[in-house]
Amino acid sequence: MANRYPDASTQEQEHTLRILSQNIWGVYLGNHGPNFQTRLARLATAARDYDVILIQEFTLFKVLGLTLGATYMENFYQLISDYMPFSSINNISDSLPYLFGGNSGLIIFSRYPIISTQETAFTSYPWFESSYKGFQHVQIKIQRRKPVLLHVINTHLYAHWRPWVRPAQLQEIADYKKQFNEDELIIITGDFNICPRTHENAETQFKFMCDVMEPLKLCSNPLEVTYKSEGATFDHCFVGGADVLNVDVTPVEILYSARDEEQLPISDHKGLAIRLTIREYQ
Repeated sequence: MANRYPDASTQEQEHTLRILSQNIWGVYLGNHGPNFQTRLARLATAARDYDVILIQEFTLFKVLGLTLGATYMENFYQLISDYMPFSSINNISDSLPYLFGGNSGLIIFSRYPIISTQETAFTSYPWFESSYKGFQHVQIKIQRRKPVLLHVINTHLYAHWRPWVRPAQLQEIADYKKQFNEDELIIITGDFNICPRTHENAETQFKFMCDVMEPLKLCSNPLEVTYKSEGATFDHCFVGGADVLNVDVTPVEILYSARDEEQLPISDHKGLAIRLTIREYQ
């Protein structure tokens, strides 16, 4: 367990990580939104402002060995590398099924080394679900004077009306996080699909989400309708760890120029810009 009370001779400093969580509205089979390639290019330019980027809903689909959407993926990797010289990335294809179905749609880019990656598919889902929704856990080594290990869990929960699915999936994440002690630095964020814009029982699910994530603290939005007229929604963020000094979470709207030069959001979800300030020891 990390030492919560370091020796008085230890010199403390602060270090701030800039993290973006963004649903990109990229369902390959279905409505992936207009101007997908243009929206991806705009997200790539925004990457220069962040150290870690978590993406949800970048969905590939596999049919008998053929990966649909792979060209979008390859182009995006090239685009984002021009703006964010990432040292590590998880492989988005790892969560594809062997023969048929969609992947998790989850990607994490990091300027710091990713030293381990674990993809977990939810076991709770409707029988007709064709994509492997779940969560990914990566360990990122923050290479400062004294290396810090950051656990990041990126997730995308079921989107539709069956009320039992999201609580069951939240419980799976909660059970997984029991392996961490209270001192370890951890952030859990992504698209929880818990918003009053779409779900009548959102308040009950929101309370359940906050309860099962204890002792991690909710650091983003309370349950409120945001931006309903345009159809966008918001996501959530939980953070814990003995060396967390401050967390600042701001909903962000990344805009791109459409063909008629109208400025439009890159997704039907607002992103979360997270500034995580941690204690650093020399």
